[in-house]
Amino acid sequence: MIFHGGPSDVVVVSFPKTSANYLDYLQKQGSFGFVCNHNMGHVIPVAAVPAARQFLADHPFGEQPPYAGGLPPSMPSYCALP
Repeated sequence: MIFHGGPSDVVVVSFPKTSANYLDYLQKQGSFGFVCNHNMGHVIPVAAVPAARQFLADHPFGEQPPYAGGLPPSMPSYCALP
């Protein structure tokens, strides 16, 4: 679950580009990931905290990713599978 705040989310690095590179890296390693672009700049989307907690609870270490077939409705609308 990789967050960034859209084109204006640049603080030393471009978070959209860095997020895309990280997702690519994860996929090449055989890991699961997806991006949540909230388009609010360089801030933490507090409204997404429950979804982030749910993601962590649903993905215990070593388990297959249950979201590989699609994100649950509890995920913010700005999150998307690659």
